[in-house]
Amino acid sequence: MIDAYEAYGQAARDLTTPTLIAGRNRFQAAEEENIVRDVAEKLRLCPSHRLLEVGCNIGILLTPLSRHVAEAVGVDHPSCMAKYVENGVPANVCLVAGRWPDTRPPGLFDRILVYSVLHYLHGADDARRFIDACLETLQLGGRLLLGDIPNEDARRRFIASDTGRRFHAAYVERKAAHRDAESDCSEAIFTRVTPRTPFLTDDFVREIVAGARRRGFESYLLPQPVDLPFSHTREDILIVRRG
Repeated sequence: MIDAYEAYGQAARDLTTPTLIAGRNRFQAAEEENIVRDVAEKLRLCPSHRLLEVGCNIGILLTPLSRHVAEAVGVDHPSCMAKYVENGVPANVCLVAGRWPDTRPPGLFDRILVYSVLHYLHGADDARRFIDACLETLQLGGRLLLGDIPNEDARRRFIASDTGRRFHAAYVERKAAHRDAESDCSEAIFTRVTPRTPFLTDDFVREIVAGARRRGFESYLLPQPVDLPFSHTREDILIVRRG
């Protein structure tokens, strides 16, 4: 078994399809473009901003988002950074190899993105430490988006519904229809990730939102539009540091 950080590093080394390297299914590639639009709207990116993405993988989101800002920085596994360089890094993007929050780029950021990352942490305490480091790195007036959070309670509610059961059946069919050798390789990598006790629940999400407010931040729980890859069972937290 390996932890998720190392699994993504292995995926970057062994796979060629960006969507599979990012841990999604091949058939979700078109939906990834919708993520960029949704994130850009929620972060309200401006040409003067300095943007940080923690867990940027090989730049599926960071590269297009970098077109909206002055400077963008990505932090992730060294193998992800190497693959990103192979694919081409925009001139205004800087890559930092390492595991957040032990590895942090210098300075503060106007915007910080953490997308589809929190559920791979070892537990609630690690997640709190991870989020605290993001808040410490946020500039006055800045925005932090904790995106694509797989709330376990939301997933159970959805799967128990008629709509959820139909959606799941269709999802299984789509996945089977798009199987190939590289998809099987991707699945083999990510099924080796050490199982963790799910901690992202309604209670934890409420704790993060309320805790940020107690510390003087504005914090909001936001839905995902239905055209995102896992929108029915995931949600976002937006935290704003008022100047």
